[in-house]
Amino acid sequence: ALNLKGITNIIKEHKEELKERYGVKEIGIFGSYVREEYKEKSKQKVG
Repeated sequence: ALNLKGITNIIKEHKEELKERYGVKEIGIFGSYVREEYKEKSKQKVG
């Protein structure tokens, strides 16, 4: 499972591509990952 630092690194690596290809203006991380309470059964949302 990824931790918050791992997710942040992935976002940073793909930030420009997401902007150019999909018009993404803002990316946020919230929920159990931010609180460092992530478990394998936690829901993951993209949106």
